[in-house]
Amino acid sequence: METSISLPFITMDATGPKTLRNEIDKEQKFNDLTRSLVEATQEPTKTALRDANLSANQIDEIFTCWRFYKNTSSSRMGRKISLVKT
Repeated sequence: METSISLPFITMDATGPKTLRNEIDKEQKFNDLTRSLVEATQEPTKTALRDANLSANQIDEIFTCWRFYKNTSSSRMGRKISLVKT
């Protein structure tokens, strides 16, 4: 899903006012913003699995402090789920 960003009259030059227009993909931007956070959880997740005597294949759901995610690639945290599975 894409969204449009428009900042009218953000600057001006000899030809007149300028407007900044940009399209961003929301999911891609979300992934870009959360990449380091997700990657930082990789080792603690592996440690927790090892301590619980579980394998990644036994994990069907992930509960985070702000939301619940089913094991689906369509969720916004699908990358975290796939990270756990590796």
